[in-house]
Formats: sequence, C-alpha cells, structure tokens
Amino acid sequence: MESLIIKIFKNIGRLKRTMANAILTVNEKQVPLKEFMQDMLTNVILGYLKSTKAVPENIDTIKIEIKI
Repeated sequence: MESLIIKIFKNIGRLKRTMANAILTVNEKQVPLKEFMQDMLTNVILGYLKSTKAVPENIDTIKIEIKI
C-alpha cells in the first residue's frame, strides 16, 4: 500500500515566509521541497482550511495523511 503524508507547520500569526515548514513524505521517504513548493503546499491547504467552518481560526500545526 502506498502512502502519502504531508505535514505542514504554519504559525498563522506571522506572515514571514520562513515560518512555513512543509514536509512531504512518500512511502516513508522524505521528498526534498524548495521554498517555493513549501509555500505552495502551505497556501493551498491553508486556503482550503480557511473556507471550512469546522476548523478553528488559530492554526499552529496541520497534519494530512493520504493512503492510496
């Protein structure tokens, strides 16, 4: 079974690019991400979560696990 784990850590209170830290792991191996890709993953997921009513306003850590 293949697994995809995306861990995204973002301090919402600060908008500095250096605060976002995204880690992509595929089949238990970390995939290196450049800063642009970390920012893209972070912003896509944060955009989704901000439009979801069940998610709290203040987010410090996000963990997404997808098993295929």
